[in-house]
Amino acid sequence: MGYNTHINNLQVSTLEVPVNTTHLQGFWAFETQLAAPYDSYNQVFTGQVPADATTVVNPFPNAPIPAGSCVVAGSLDLPLSITGEEQEDVELTLSFSINGSFEWVDHNGNGEWDIDVSNGSESEPVVDMGLRGLKANQVFHQFRSEFIGKASPVHLFWGAFDLAVTRFSGRPEMGEFFLKYEDVQQADNPEKMLHDFLQTTYQATVNTSDWDSTNLLRSA
Repeated sequence: MGYNTHINNLQVSTLEVPVNTTHLQGFWAFETQLAAPYDSYNQVFTGQVPADATTVVNPFPNAPIPAGSCVVAGSLDLPLSITGEEQEDVELTLSFSINGSFEWVDHNGNGEWDIDVSNGSESEPVVDMGLRGLKANQVFHQFRSEFIGKASPVHLFWGAFDLAVTRFSGRPEMGEFFLKYEDVQQADNPEKMLHDFLQTTYQATVNTSDWDSTNLLRSA
């Protein structure tokens, strides 16, 4: 949505709800899609991104981010300056929003969104979109921590909006593997699917390159 957009009625999927007011950029809506016999309890949740965040509809035409997803950018407490002469890692924590995911208040801490079909107001409230989606940064850090050889930090690849980490072998390598964004997005356990992909493709490269990596993996 653009800045100060007036909305009369809003239809997310099948349900339409009256809004009849003006919203700032970053207004979002989420519709439940419960199957029978609970489909009559489906409802639409709405909300607004934090006041200090900037939401921009995906501006990268060839990015593996589904159309309609948003890039949410916040502000840093201090200006970020990278000179190339840093003596220690510079770490930034990024959250990526994707379609098909949302954040809610997990009152009982069970990691599941609990709803009360008899009284919708008692359901755990949806508060934001995307933050419980693919946690690629955490998965990459886990994958890196399992390797005790030389490895790059988890970083945004130079010149592209790609999250990357590299394990170095010290010898020529071969192999090119692809994991579709949509497959990870729709998986029951996206983090496990990504980690398994990283591990199996690493092992395939090790095998085809005849790289002795026995002593380079951290023991479980």
